[in-house]
Amino acid sequence: MGHRFWILSTSGLLLLPILLAFSHKFYLSTTTIEHNPSTQSLEITVQTFTHDLEKAVEAGETHKLHLGSLKEWISANEKVTEYLRKHLKILVNGKAANFEYIGKEVEVHDCYVYLEIKGVKQVNALSVENTLLIGTFPKQVNNVNLKAGGKVSQLALSARKTSGSFDL
Repeated sequence: MGHRFWILSTSGLLLLPILLAFSHKFYLSTTTIEHNPSTQSLEITVQTFTHDLEKAVEAGETHKLHLGSLKEWISANEKVTEYLRKHLKILVNGKAANFEYIGKEVEVHDCYVYLEIKGVKQVNALSVENTLLIGTFPKQVNNVNLKAGGKVSQLALSARKTSGSFDL
């Protein structure tokens, strides 16, 4: 009996992360913005759950994205970029900044999208409006991390508060 209980308990513990991964009940993205003084740019990484990003971008589309798979839609990168431009606004030193899509990495459950804002010599103030995934998942939380001027700062944004500022 004891041996059988141990096997069942161990099996359950091994399956728990897999079950949680397939049916996550929290909605979280993390956007990291890092100032690179040597290239005078802001390097941005947007991390989301792949399925959540697909669902949000596919809303109103006739195609499925299939991010990171052999069936990935040929226009997936373009559609993801359009979505990000609509839902992620950044002001650097009081001026609207446009980012360039660099690329993406798709892991089993996570998607990392890389963006860059060029021509940023120094960051004195940075404001972010982040409504990523909120229209699809009202309980979405969008964390924004800023690494600039030797400091690391964080904002937690949601449907209640979609924008915030960093003063350096």
